[in-house]
Amino acid sequence: MAYKRDEEKFKGLAEERTEILFWLAKANTEEVAKGYVKSAIRIAKFCNLRLGNKKALFCRQCQTFFNSENSKVRLNSKKKRTEILCLRC
Repeated sequence: MAYKRDEEKFKGLAEERTEILFWLAKANTEEVAKGYVKSAIRIAKFCNLRLGNKKALFCRQCQTFFNSENSKVRLNSKKKRTEILCLRC
């Protein structure tokens, strides 16, 4: 019983930490943001968390945080979705 409560607390702390890291990634330079994104991904993998909508904030190959300088956004009318193209990798 106590183990389940500790696991829930641990996941809650991990969710908060990933939120903070993504918020910090928005406010910093590209190299620092890349480190924050890598840390957030590592925490999410360790705690078996789902990132959900945050997956669209970074490149899956090079883990750079998207902004207007290093990404291109396109609207695909056939598939009815937005496509984000990373200009770094």
